[in-house]
Amino acid sequence: AQGAIDAALKAYQEATEMSPGLATAWNGLAAMHGAKGDLKAAEANFIRAAEIDPEYASPRLNLGRLYLSRGQLFEAVKHLENAVLLQPDSMAARESLVQCLVALEEFSAAEKQLQAMLDLSPDDVNLIGSLGIVAAKQEKFQTAIGYFKQLVELDPNETNAIEQLAILHDAVGESDLAAQYRARLKTLRPEAANSP
Repeated sequence: AQGAIDAALKAYQEATEMSPGLATAWNGLAAMHGAKGDLKAAEANFIRAAEIDPEYASPRLNLGRLYLSRGQLFEAVKHLENAVLLQPDSMAARESLVQCLVALEEFSAAEKQLQAMLDLSPDDVNLIGSLGIVAAKQEKFQTAIGYFKQLVELDPNETNAIEQLAILHDAVGESDLAAQYRARLKTLRPEAANSP
């Protein structure tokens, strides 16, 4: 594998020398530096690619992911938001952006990104669950209940959603409904019998 990375690195280096204005070559060179663990060179080359072609989303996504991996969340958000603007249907850019926004506790902005992702992929149960969690973090309990009910409609045995429904119905003072969900959870997951 290392030999293939070295060969690709050399090929991209040659491509940048032959065509210094080719953003895809700089982006590829950056990716190969990243694969070798040289993150400083990867960062510099992703920046170069973005400068050469400001409309090219890939280096912005890659910079965003690089900064996210370093914990530089504000810098990551800036590049990931640009990637989303340039390529609105990029699930990868939106997913990385949501990670940053949740880490920054920017739940409302994360919810907007998740909703846009759900519009692109309407039956994605992971997105529906994430929307429920983000709504609950904002204390939008009825909205969260709606998302988790949607999950249970898609899969009546989805125990995590049923557990969240029990917790959320308690949070809004609907203890009878919470008890019904706990009873249902107990039949599906007997070890949950001792849960509050």
